[in-house]
Amino acid sequence: MADVVACEGFETEEICLLLDLGTNGEMVIGNKDRILTASAAAGPAFEGGNIICGTASIPGSICQVKIQNQKAIVRTIKSEMPPNGICGTGLISAMAQLKQNKLINEDGELKHPYHKNGFPLWIFENGEKIALYQKDIREFQLAKSAIASACKVLCMNGNATYKDIKKLYIAGGFGTHINKYDLAVLGIIPRSLLPRLVTLGNSAIRGCCRYAILQEKEEMLSIVQKGETINLAMDPKFSEEFMMNMMFEDAYEN
Repeated sequence: MADVVACEGFETEEICLLLDLGTNGEMVIGNKDRILTASAAAGPAFEGGNIICGTASIPGSICQVKIQNQKAIVRTIKSEMPPNGICGTGLISAMAQLKQNKLINEDGELKHPYHKNGFPLWIFENGEKIALYQKDIREFQLAKSAIASACKVLCMNGNATYKDIKKLYIAGGFGTHINKYDLAVLGIIPRSLLPRLVTLGNSAIRGCCRYAILQEKEEMLSIVQKGETINLAMDPKFSEEFMMNMMFEDAYEN
C-alpha cells in the first residue's frame, strides 16, 4: 500500500504496473479506478540466498559483471574492497552476461567446460574462486520465472496487455541498482516496457512518510477498498506461465 501511495501513476486513468523485487515479489496493476495485487514467492536468490557463493549487498560483494573472451570482469560494492561473494544485483548481471555470451542454453544449462565446476567470476591467489554453479542458475530460474509469470497473470486478470502499461515502476533499493536492460535480457520484463520503466528507490518508506506528513487517510482507505488480491497459487494460468518462463527467452510482448 505504501508503494502505491508513493506512485503518482495510480492516481491517473493510465494503467500502471508496480513491481517490488525480493524474496517475496509483490506486484500491482491498475489506475485510479481499479487496483489488482499479487505476490509470488521468488525465493532468496535475488538477495544472494541459496547461491553457493552468495552474500548480502555488503562491501566487497560483486554487484556487476562483464564477460569478455569467457573471462569475467567484476565490480564490487565499494570498489576498493576485494570480492567476498556475489549479491542479488551481481547475480542478475552475471546471468545476463552468461546468456549474452551464449555460455548457457535456453534451458539454463551451463556449457562445457563450466557445467561441472561452475563459471569463475573471481579467482584468488590460493586457487579458490567465486563462481556461478549450475545449482545457482536453477535457483535463479525459479526466482525469475516466479516474477515474470506473476506479472503476466496479473495483467491477464486486469484485462491488460503489456502494450497497455504506460508506466512500469520498479520499487525497492534492490530495484534501483539493477541494470534494467539485464531484466529484459533475462525475460523478467518485456523489452517493450524498458522506455516506460521508472525506478522508485525505497518507495515503501516514502509512502509511509507521505502518509505520516499529509495524513492522507482517505487515500489509504481508498486503496484498500478498491484493491483486489489475486491468489496466484489458485490460478492455473500461473502454473502454465511458470513452466514457460523457466526458459531463458525474452518475456512475451502481448
